[in-house]
This record gives sequence, structure tokens and C-alpha cells, in this order.
Amino acid sequence: DAFAQVQRCKVYVDEVQDYTQLEILLFFYLSGPNGLFLAGDPAQSVVEGTEFRFEEVRGVGHFVGSVIQKPKTVNVNFRSHSGILNCAGGVLDLMFTHFPSSAKQLKKDKGLFQGSRPGVLLGTSIDQLNILLGDKLKGAVVLTHDESARHCRRLLNDYKLVYGVREAK
Repeated sequence: DAFAQVQRCKVYVDEVQDYTQLEILLFFYLSGPNGLFLAGDPAQSVVEGTEFRFEEVRGVGHFVGSVIQKPKTVNVNFRSHSGILNCAGGVLDLMFTHFPSSAKQLKKDKGLFQGSRPGVLLGTSIDQLNILLGDKLKGAVVLTHDESARHCRRLLNDYKLVYGVREAK
């Protein structure tokens, strides 16, 4: 039976914070007992309709009879340099100051590599941004609200590196 063969496999799921409890339940059923490895960051949940907490995963696992180990925290980031992580940490500090229960507060990530802090441009006109992207900031990534990414890309002469938050993730 094909389902029994799948259940004997190990299932690895990254970005688990972007899945609903029902989807996580399916991962438990597919993996069988002790065959599931989940990785995610509760502070990175950007999918509407999911308010992720690792405690909820434990509840789903208990529901299907799986033994769940205590989550392990990894604070070394292998993808982003320290400049990006420091900027993101500053944004999270502001978020936790104003919305303390919006996500689980973890230790700040440390990068393996040094790097410059990204720029945050507030109040910059589209004309100014077009000039900067054509000259001094060529190759820079522009992050915007998901709903306005396509419009912003058009206003920036179809600049390819314009992303909404979810798309950039």
C-alpha cells in the first residue's frame, strides 16, 4: 500500500510557522510515529490565518499519539549576514515593545558573516527611488506591502527586485 510506504519515510518540513494546524496534522499522519522533523520561526509567520505557536504543534502531535520532543532553539543564521540580522532585530524590538504578545520572543540571531546594515528609506519619492536604483543602489532589493508590490514595480520602470513581504520570504 502506497500510504504505508510513505509512513515509513521521514518527513522534513521547513517554515512550519506558515502552515495551519490541519496541514501540520497531515504531516503527522504522513510521517507516522517519530518520523517528522519540523523547523520554523514563530517570529516569521506572514501567512494570513495562521497564528503559529510551537505549543499548538505539541497539541496536534498529542492528538495523533506522537511523542514530541521539546523544541530546540538555533540562534545562528546561515543565510543572512549580521547587518541584515541587526536591522531585523531592531524591527522586532520595536514590534515587541508595541505588541508584546504578537509572537514568541526568542534570542536574537547571530550571523556568521559581517555585512552592512540595509537602508530603510522613508518618505522617498518614486522619482528619487528611480534615480537611486538606476545609479547608486543598482541591484538593491525593494520590500513593500504585498498588496502594492506589483504597482510599485510598475512605478519603478519594471525594476525586477521589488517584492512584497510574503514573496520576499
